[in-house]
Amino acid sequence: MESPDEGTARASTDEAAPPRARPGGTGRATALVALAAIAVAGAAIYTNIPPRPWFPATPAAAPLPQGLSQAPPPAPSTPDGPDPADAKSLLRIAKGDDGSTTVELARAVGAREFRQILGTDPDLLLRELIRQAVLIAARDERGAATRDQLLDDAPPAAGEAPAAEVGSLIRVGFRARLLIRPASGGRVDPEAAPILSADLAPRGGQGVGLELVGRLEELSRTEIPAALDALGVRGKPNAYRPDAPSPEGVEAGLNSLGLVEHVRALRDLHAAVRADGESPARLEALARGYAQLGALSIHHWSAAHRAFEARSLLYAERLIAKDRGSPRGLRVRAFAEALAGVHDAAIRDLEAAARAGGAEPPPPWVEVIGAYVHYQLPKLSAIKPPHDRLAALLRMTALEFPGGSRQLIHAAQDVIRLDPDCPRAFDVISANGGLGDLHKATVLGPQSFREFLRAKLASAKDLPAGIRRALEADADDADLDRALSAAGGGEPSWGVLAHLARETRFTQARRRLLFMRDKWGVPIDEFWAAARPTIEGHPYRPYLGALTRRAEEFDDYEEFAKSFDKSDLEPSEGDFIGYIQQTPGPHQADARDDWNLAVAHSTASARDLSLVLGSSSDQAKPGVAARMMETCPNDSYAPGVLLELQWGAVQPRLAAWKERFGDSAGFVYALVKKLLQMGRHDEARPLLTRYIIMSPDRWGYEKLAECQEKAGDEAGWLETLEAYLENTEDAGLDHAGVRVKLAKHYLAKGQPEEAKPHADAAASTWASWAMDCAADVDERLGDLDSAGLWRRRMVDRYPHTWAQWYLFVMRTGLGDVDEARRTAAAMAMRPGSLEPAAAAFIDWSEGRPEQAIRLLEPEAETTDRLTTAVYIALLYDQVGDAEKRTAMATRIAEMKDRGPVTVQIAGMLFDSLGDGAKPIDLGAIDALIAPMPPFPRSFCEFLVGRFLLNRGRAEDARKRLEFCVGTVEMDPWSRAVAASWLRAVFPGEKPRPQAPVPQPAPAEPTRT
Repeated sequence: MESPDEGTARASTDEAAPPRARPGGTGRATALVALAAIAVAGAAIYTNIPPRPWFPATPAAAPLPQGLSQAPPPAPSTPDGPDPADAKSLLRIAKGDDGSTTVELARAVGAREFRQILGTDPDLLLRELIRQAVLIAARDERGAATRDQLLDDAPPAAGEAPAAEVGSLIRVGFRARLLIRPASGGRVDPEAAPILSADLAPRGGQGVGLELVGRLEELSRTEIPAALDALGVRGKPNAYRPDAPSPEGVEAGLNSLGLVEHVRALRDLHAAVRADGESPARLEALARGYAQLGALSIHHWSAAHRAFEARSLLYAERLIAKDRGSPRGLRVRAFAEALAGVHDAAIRDLEAAARAGGAEPPPPWVEVIGAYVHYQLPKLSAIKPPHDRLAALLRMTALEFPGGSRQLIHAAQDVIRLDPDCPRAFDVISANGGLGDLHKATVLGPQSFREFLRAKLASAKDLPAGIRRALEADADDADLDRALSAAGGGEPSWGVLAHLARETRFTQARRRLLFMRDKWGVPIDEFWAAARPTIEGHPYRPYLGALTRRAEEFDDYEEFAKSFDKSDLEPSEGDFIGYIQQTPGPHQADARDDWNLAVAHSTASARDLSLVLGSSSDQAKPGVAARMMETCPNDSYAPGVLLELQWGAVQPRLAAWKERFGDSAGFVYALVKKLLQMGRHDEARPLLTRYIIMSPDRWGYEKLAECQEKAGDEAGWLETLEAYLENTEDAGLDHAGVRVKLAKHYLAKGQPEEAKPHADAAASTWASWAMDCAADVDERLGDLDSAGLWRRRMVDRYPHTWAQWYLFVMRTGLGDVDEARRTAAAMAMRPGSLEPAAAAFIDWSEGRPEQAIRLLEPEAETTDRLTTAVYIALLYDQVGDAEKRTAMATRIAEMKDRGPVTVQIAGMLFDSLGDGAKPIDLGAIDALIAPMPPFPRSFCEFLVGRFLLNRGRAEDARKRLEFCVGTVEMDPWSRAVAASWLRAVFPGEKPRPQAPVPQPAPAEPTRT
């Protein structure tokens, strides 16, 4: 590499390594690093899973994933024997005084250790298909009321002992089974003969897939009801009335996106079925209602959405069984599959239904589902009422990954415009938007949800008295939840709505807390005090408390971390998994494989595969992407990943992909990014124009401007960035960032007047880096008072920027110098707040060279940095330590490769101090310095200026130190210390600002 002394405009780190204040950490970066690390480990586990329609198991004979020290447990000794990977739910039976029966299914308890599930398929959707088949058998084949503890459906019946245990296991190469074991005296003997032992797939097979739905639906009408009979749950199947319509108001409820409407619609449907029987219309509505409820709650930190998806699939399959030969059942099953994210199966069912024909035309929602699974985004945008809201939701869902585009944010905003009671859309904005988006969504989302929840409940004619009293008393959220849970009755019970409300509030509180703490950087105590009671009953509440960094909250978290239930852990909880694995404590070792467990619990759906794909190592991503393209053949996320990682291999498919995925901003983003990496800017330009039309965001405009700059089109560069400011919404600080880029461009061209409007507009956001730019512009215009005001505002709003204010004050002499010194002294006393070099410069600027030496001297014998060696030599010279100065001068002479001209000038200076040496030839030094660019010339002037001051030659030093002060390319600490020396020897005079030589605008104008 060419030395900076030889004329390059950019210096090496050794030639210009400024001291700096050490930034304070927030812990967020550590968590992100942790997530990256566990993603690599998780992907290693994931790649051991063979490709099948549903996530299959890791074969028991496969090599152990890295980090697992024990072999997987053996298969059960008998087909019905106990297995550590069994997912078990206790079943209770409650008899009412009126002779009614209620069947209650407790939460499933699964393995806590990843090694226990090796060789099995612990997919939570498969588990829920089995559990929900038992509940459907009780509800629809025996007329019993049902309760599911996973959904917080209703409190378990007091005093009722378990009657049985429902267990499920899918062990590869052995057996996929459903067991119902009887309980005796409230206890289950794991060796007891089961009441029901059902094979879910051929024994010795390699797991199960979608065929499990059909098998379980059949069992729910045959063997499971017989097992319930043996437990005393006797009754009759639902009557079947082919022409029975859905109750009034159900279709309107299903055409909304609100949680209240869906719960009420499902309650009405189940009540109608119980009253006079089921029908194709009612089964269809049940399947659609549960599918939509699953899609609306899929972002919750709960496996309840798996139960909703399972019910949807099973009711669709029940419709096929009851209405054989009709395409209606296939279409309804396609609906359930599509919303569960299993797009390939939905496509096959839609095609089969089209081939089957039928006298009746397909319902309008079929067009919506078809457009969704084929990712026909314009078609989804054109859907008319009453299915426009569902179409908007699915369009947003189709765009959710890889995320972050304005196309996605606009899609979520479209959902909210059509139905403002959609917490899912607010969550998408909160996860992907800019600063302004996040501020609005994390405030308006909770406000709208609370108002809509209460207003819609109040309008319900069948509302139980206890809930109505809570509403009329304006009860707080926790009390309203308790009133809903206590109401009981109906299916799903009002407790399910309490569960959904609590999950929604938890998600909203988490988004707001992280936004305030990590993005906005403001205190969170007041927010947490208000939010905490609203989510008190949520299992992950202690985790949010720990994020507040309050000592009392961390005590709760420690207790939670020791024993939290891992049975329902999913990839959605990835940031919690990263946190628990990185937070010191006895729970760390136990959490080592939690990400692997979460991945194993996931299913082969669009969302789960996207989450795993985004968290996998580059080595594992191609395998995950290939599976995703099988499950979701029209999703553009996986092809976009393959573009980046396997450019050569995808060339035969690239043309088809461009045509197929051209409406996806995510795919175009990936393609453009790859082209830019390869330097193919001309090819990227038309694609960027297309991208901007779909997703008018900062990245697209800046990359288009970059292409124009590469082509030498400065006018086009400016026009594109100005167009971004004029034609796009400001999502927070994006406009400010571009304005700073423009301001720095004009500064580099020596046009501060052109820079000022942009800098001032950016600074009005009060972002620290924007105010920093405004201060720089004002200083270049000679308005030091305004520049100082911006610096003062920075430190008032962002105390960690104290060093920039201090350096400005010390460099210009403006402002409260004494206060600046007190602040610097206080910061120097705080451990870790300053690097030794920065603290040394503070001492040096304030006339304490001996203290500066003590800070830098530990590096004297070992440093290989030319700048550090020069500083130490000048300090030794200043205090008159000739022996140590000579030793450092010798070290400097050995660093010619670090900066030949700097070393030559240092030699000329220090050699002049020897006995009989010739006086300094400043003319010769000036001849060496003159051709150099502003930096590193300013460093050489610094060296000569301080050396001359040490000789008492202030006038000779003056112009050199003034050059340092006026050179913005020089590090700010050196400029400040040079200015302080000038004020000390020339009191009452201010350094004269000097404009730097114009240079190209920096590529990254902003900083954190």
